[in-house]
Order: sequence, then C-alpha cells, then structure tokens
Amino acid sequence: MADSSKTVGSVRFGPYELSLDCEELRRDGNRLKLTGQAIQVLVVLANIPHVLDPRPRYTCGAVRVTAWRGQSAFADDPIRTSTPEALRAFENVEDYFQR
Repeated sequence: MADSSKTVGSVRFGPYELSLDCEELRRDGNRLKLTGQAIQVLVVLANIPHVLDPRPRYTCGAVRVTAWRGQSAFADDPIRTSTPEALRAFENVEDYFQR
C-alpha cells in the first residue's frame, strides 16, 4: 500500500529525473538501478530545504555533489566491518578501481 503522505511528482536535474511517486531515478529516460537508501536520500534532497537556507519559500535547484579521495580504510577498520552492507560497499569500490 502506498504512503499517502509522499510527495507525488518528479524533479529534474540535468539529464536525471527523480520520480517521487514511484521512487525511481532515470537518466535520459533510462532507469538507473539504485540500492539501499539511495532513492530515499534523493527524495529528501529534492523535497526538504536546507535548514540554513534563508529563502522564505523552498524552490528546487541543482543538486551539487562534492567528493574527494581519502585514505583507504584498513581491513580491520570498524567503519569497514561494522555491517555487512558497509563491507560490501568497500569491496564494491575497491573492485571498481581495480578494473
């Protein structure tokens, strides 16, 4: 059963479209596979203004992402081994960069 409190509609940013009613992300019309809570994070980013935004009315804008390389986590680092999901994420990233 769908949650009636969800925002219905879609948000576009660049070539991406986030469908809020069915929680689906598409790029140029092609559905992208997202796992875990990625869709929920995008829905929050698309619908909730930043607490420090001084504008009286919320308007959608570009989603800007900043990323940088950090030191690798050691094999026994708790951030890496705390959950099966965390371990899988680290292994996926390492696999990606070894290709």
